[in-house]
Amino acid sequence: RIGSIDGGALSNLGLAVERAMLEEPGHWDPYYRGDAVGIALARRYSRSDRIRYYWSREPVRRALERLMENLGRSPVPATLLEQYFPLQARRMGEGTHRNAAPQLVRGKIREVLEGYQYAASGGSSGAAWAG
Repeated sequence: RIGSIDGGALSNLGLAVERAMLEEPGHWDPYYRGDAVGIALARRYSRSDRIRYYWSREPVRRALERLMENLGRSPVPATLLEQYFPLQARRMGEGTHRNAAPQLVRGKIREVLEGYQYAASGGSSGAAWAG
């Protein structure tokens, strides 16, 4: 079995979330339609953010903690930064961000929330769409 980048145990966050969602489908089942593959894709990638109901589940919290521990052991490789945190990677190059897991995650969350704010305002606010 392959471990994390630093050789530690994988967090398996995606698997923990999937299990939690399958064990308690009430938060997503009424909203997703289609075949099994389409529904599985919706659980993982839907823009309706049904995952928000599962972050507090103990197995999901533990997996997230493991992921953050893994990311905190060493800098995130540039190729992963560019793929998953492109705006934060650019800001690191400008010297305004560090390659630290908590700061990267907070920056990504802020980026997504700015997009929601922009959309909710009809695109007329001063907030810039970061995505």
